[in-house]
Amino acid sequence: MARLSQSLHNNAISLDLQLQPEKVKSPWDKDIKIGKLSSENLPIGTSMLSVFERPEIQGNLLILGEPGSGKTTMTLELSLSLIQKAESDQEFPIPVLFDLTSWSNVYPSLREWLVVELSSSTKRRVREDIAQKLIDEKKLLLILDSLDELKPDQQGICVQAINNFLQSEFRPQYLVVCSRNEEYETFSKKLELNGAVYINDLTDSKIQDYLDSQKKIELWQVFKEDEALLDLVRKPLMLNITVLSYEELSIEEWHKAASLESRRSLLWDTYIKRMLKRDLKNLSYRKYNSDKTQKWLSFLAQRLQNEFQNEFLIEKMQPSWLLSGEQIQSYNLLLGLFSFAIIFLISFAACQFSNIGYKILLIIIGVTTFIWSVIERHEIRIKERIDFSWNSILNAFTFGFKLYYSFPISRASLILIFFMAGWERVVIVFVSTGLMSSIFLFPFQLKFLEIEEKLSPNQGIKQSGLNWILASSLCALLGIGVQNVMMFRAYLGFLIGIEPFEGMIREQGLAQVFIPNPITMAAIGAQITFALIGRVFIQHLSLRLVLFFNNLIPWNYAHFLDYCYDLLLLQRVRGRYRFIHESLQEHFSNIKLEEETQ
Repeated sequence: MARLSQSLHNNAISLDLQLQPEKVKSPWDKDIKIGKLSSENLPIGTSMLSVFERPEIQGNLLILGEPGSGKTTMTLELSLSLIQKAESDQEFPIPVLFDLTSWSNVYPSLREWLVVELSSSTKRRVREDIAQKLIDEKKLLLILDSLDELKPDQQGICVQAINNFLQSEFRPQYLVVCSRNEEYETFSKKLELNGAVYINDLTDSKIQDYLDSQKKIELWQVFKEDEALLDLVRKPLMLNITVLSYEELSIEEWHKAASLESRRSLLWDTYIKRMLKRDLKNLSYRKYNSDKTQKWLSFLAQRLQNEFQNEFLIEKMQPSWLLSGEQIQSYNLLLGLFSFAIIFLISFAACQFSNIGYKILLIIIGVTTFIWSVIERHEIRIKERIDFSWNSILNAFTFGFKLYYSFPISRASLILIFFMAGWERVVIVFVSTGLMSSIFLFPFQLKFLEIEEKLSPNQGIKQSGLNWILASSLCALLGIGVQNVMMFRAYLGFLIGIEPFEGMIREQGLAQVFIPNPITMAAIGAQITFALIGRVFIQHLSLRLVLFFNNLIPWNYAHFLDYCYDLLLLQRVRGRYRFIHESLQEHFSNIKLEEETQ
């Protein structure tokens, strides 16, 4: 519940709730003809848990509210209460909070998405088969947040996916969904839940009670004299911001701001200025000045808004963040230079230990990898986890032999060697070249996955770099395996009456052309896996350099984001960051960047 502890108005204001049964399509409506139910204001102090447990709702609830009304905070508080209940009652389903911003209609059903979310998260560490069992046996209490933050064309489809899930055999016993009211009103279909609760605006007495608790009761007179301001602070978020910003607020500017949007913007500007003046204990934060901080946050907010995202991970930065053709050209140039330098160094070092045949092979693979790395400039795909299995090795070996000897020239070369050197040489060439082909194909048999739950900033890029080294090492180990297999041929030859293998190596050196050494294999593996994995690191580095030199991001991005977290401008959960509220993200996204960054 890290997000709850970072909420700007966590536990500060008691919110009033209103039941709105007309906002959902209750499954009872199909079987029982009842009159239209009206909205009902709940008693002051009613908790979200008590609403969840009402007989007519039975744990199938939709939570609605306006921006800044506290709906996400209430959802998190409900989650915490349900967790406590599950801890005391072993029969009660396990509450799990899901962020719908990662959902898309590429999944066949909501159930499939839930399984992926559970099994791909290091935070939950649930095996896929166990995740399926938990959902199918209704062992989970599903809490779906941020329905309104999906892309507009995905929101209605997601509502239908939830309804289909509720109509299926996997229908959970309890389900909670949270959404903005404005977006939900635009959906053509309603959620098929038992009830909906709406978070009302703050009343005059609630505002006064809060001001009194914050020792700012003198502000009440200011609010009473300005009806527009009073309407604005009826949202808990804006009330908190106003109280925090009041000492910095210019009354003259306030009266000049005629519209509600301009006054909300003024409050955010004042809040930001107030936060930027905070005296933080970390001396390393002093290098960030106000202008750069606002500029970098503005750029970040614009990128998130364009991608319909509310969470940011450093490793998720993409080439689409580049703002001009000149920046794209710089990115491509750096990507090419870094790729050439790495592949050249690998090839040059390995050639010192390789025979002429493998020198030529290293050059061919190096050139091919370089061209592929430069041409393939699409989305940066994180490769955090290698899905390794013995099946992948077996498939690589089987496919390698089939592929190599499917070519007529390969079969012709074996026939030629048979007539020139005898069938025992054919065995050497057949086994060694087949194994070599298998090793080349081995990296392509590996599956590389992304871990959803980031434990630290930029974890994905760092882990991708380590996996590149690991995959190269695996190829080196397979090279050693090839040597051992070929040397075992000496014993095999003795059994079937062929001259000792060591003698053939000394006398003719034929096998040396085909048997690689571990250094050569490590280099070949490093080249191939660079295109598959290592290129991710180079892509990210090139992108960071271009954005940094165009003054769009700081170099130490994680340090800067932690600074903004300490300023109460961002929230942080492990390696993920988000603005303290979507309204602040929207405010920063509306700030125009300077001319130099265009």
